[in-house]
Amino acid sequence: MKLRSFLFLLVLTAATAAAAIAVLVDERIRSSDPVAGAMLYPGLLDRVNDIDFVEVSTMVDGTVSARREDGRWAVAQRHGYPADFDMLKRMLYDLARIELIEPRTSRPALYPKIRVEDLGDNSAESIRIVAKIGEETVADLLVGLARPEETGGGVFLRKSGEAQSWLAKGGFQPVQLLTRFLDRNIANVEQRRIYRTHLIHADGETVTVSRAGPEEMAWILEEPPPPGHKAKAGHELSPLTSWLDFLIFDDVRPAAEVDFSKPLVTGRFETFDGLVVEADMAAQDGSHWVALAASPGAPDPRVQPLLDARRTMEAGKLEGSLQMALKTPDEVATEIDEINATAGGWAYRVTDYKTDKFRTRLADVTEAGDEN
Repeated sequence: MKLRSFLFLLVLTAATAAAAIAVLVDERIRSSDPVAGAMLYPGLLDRVNDIDFVEVSTMVDGTVSARREDGRWAVAQRHGYPADFDMLKRMLYDLARIELIEPRTSRPALYPKIRVEDLGDNSAESIRIVAKIGEETVADLLVGLARPEETGGGVFLRKSGEAQSWLAKGGFQPVQLLTRFLDRNIANVEQRRIYRTHLIHADGETVTVSRAGPEEMAWILEEPPPPGHKAKAGHELSPLTSWLDFLIFDDVRPAAEVDFSKPLVTGRFETFDGLVVEADMAAQDGSHWVALAASPGAPDPRVQPLLDARRTMEAGKLEGSLQMALKTPDEVATEIDEINATAGGWAYRVTDYKTDKFRTRLADVTEAGDEN
């Protein structure tokens, strides 16, 4: 081989090797990306308590947003009804703590594979979350697919308006359902406190179930059963008296938007310790809505000795006891204020289960049998 040809091949080989080394170095730099381990939004964790607006949008569920004013979070899509503060706190803290693992695709054609595409196309599956402090947008993020733990875990995401997508630690998924943004709790009156439940239907039929005393277990039907019928067993009357137990709603609207002038059913719920809750149910727009208010009643004199006994009971016996369930006059007064502060001015579409209970008829609590 001529010396000139040899030198040319030597130079070519050296150039090729240099190029290969350059590629390897570039790959090593990218594989040890300097932002790996960095926070997605540096400094946001220090300001998370200042966030006063959050909005979550998807193509399937639409947009839901909450704003904080005077220390109170309210949901815009439901006339400013109170938001679930604990849920919002968790979601915003999780947003502020997002830590990056490594960069992923910056090609829009590949965004759908990890669900970080821009919203607008009906097929988009990303979740967009925007957080603000005043007029400043402190986060605007498209959250995509959560990677299974068996393949390393993490979640794919992309800042809105930026091409680069990322794999981040954890499995952050913004709450996107309207019902989960709302504080759905209306009241929670333990059934063991209930003395009497009285329903009045628009046609005049009444259904009343009560107990003889706070320590009595048996429920009785106060109305005479229809001829040839008898009241069902006490355990079948019992569900009617638990209407206020964990009462939550599926939807809410201002009470002024519902006509309660001629209610389908009116209910009165009385406890042994002096709480009275009255509720009206009306039908509108294909749904049943209830409005309720609390007021003080006359405590049963047999309650006070039970409350007195509470002070000396052992912790093991007190937990789950009737004495623990009953409330003092001061506690009842606080409960009345809380129920009225929550429910005042609002109409609720409660769960189907609670709606069915409120519409109970005599036929539902009686059965064929000896009328005596």
